[in-house]
Amino acid sequence: MVGSSTITVIGDYPYFRKHPAVLSNPVEKTWTWGGFKDVEAVPIDANHTAIIAYLLDRDGFCKYTVKADPTAAKGVTTSPSLHPVQGEEIEFILNTDVGRIIEVSPNGVYQPPAPHSPLTDARVLRLEDGTIIDRSEAVALAEDGRVLDYFDEARGIDEGLVAAEDCQAWIVVEHPLGEEPNVSVRFHDPEGVILRHWPPSELIVPLVQYWNDSCYAGPEADVEDAMADIIDNVLAVYRFNTDQTWDQYFPGRCEEAEGLCTIETLKPYDQLFILMAASAEWVQLIQAMPTDVDLVGASATDDQPGAWNSVCYVGAAKATEEATRDIDSGFAIMYSLGSDQAWRRYVPARPEIPDTLTTLHRFDSVLLLVTTEGGMTWVFDP
Repeated sequence: MVGSSTITVIGDYPYFRKHPAVLSNPVEKTWTWGGFKDVEAVPIDANHTAIIAYLLDRDGFCKYTVKADPTAAKGVTTSPSLHPVQGEEIEFILNTDVGRIIEVSPNGVYQPPAPHSPLTDARVLRLEDGTIIDRSEAVALAEDGRVLDYFDEARGIDEGLVAAEDCQAWIVVEHPLGEEPNVSVRFHDPEGVILRHWPPSELIVPLVQYWNDSCYAGPEADVEDAMADIIDNVLAVYRFNTDQTWDQYFPGRCEEAEGLCTIETLKPYDQLFILMAASAEWVQLIQAMPTDVDLVGASATDDQPGAWNSVCYVGAAKATEEATRDIDSGFAIMYSLGSDQAWRRYVPARPEIPDTLTTLHRFDSVLLLVTTEGGMTWVFDP
């Protein structure tokens, strides 16, 4: 959160002032930073993996608009952000002696040249290659995915990993069969260097004031110990069970009544609904990620037409339709709670219902209603 405002509307009568102006009720608006920096690994084949860095500026842009032909006059409109990420230097460092960097993403050369003024029209003249310093280090400049896509240099967009308007930079690592590249990615942001890793070793979960639908990726631990760094701001924790019941935990109140705190231990990849008194960051050491999850479903014996399942999604970031393709005939609807307290939904095979949950990212929490009798298994893509 970067600020808040109170907004009102005045309805006035300009003709002869026959009626006084009317003031609306006030509305509280919270302004949030829409930017992010993320890293994913996308297998190309058994011996090659692309490590892709994704980023948006704090106003939620890479470029503001990109026309079908970004090389045409006024083909690109730059971001209005005061802290643009287009052209940001990104450093890739291979942390193992096994494997080597063989490709690095290019960036656009523009007219007028960078830095552009906010909302200035430009056009792309050509692409300029990034730099491979040696077999273990490369530097690229972030570029709008739509620009790279025009030149067939984008990665991840076809796989549904990222919206086309995000910035990205990437390397391709050649490695032995069965080896996963270990890469550090340094984003040289104007406001400071930001470090990410693949595979990630630490998960930072941003929790907002009010309700959060969150994955716990840390080791099995007593609930109070697992939440120690945020416990002062936790008001309540709920966990939904496959038997369609709830467990709960209220810090500091467990002695008030029997059964008030039924959550004693958190296990890796529990999905939790957390009510926070204030925003906080929950830092967790990532445990081995499951490859699949068993979902309970309908039961003819109990005359149960479907069952709700609470799941931590740990597959690769994908469009929701693609991430659920293997199970879409077995569930009726999927929900995820956003930090703005609004629910997003995805309804498979119902194009008449607008989907608001369009992408699943690793460690997203979802609720889905499974209608297949006996349930099914959701296998996550790596």
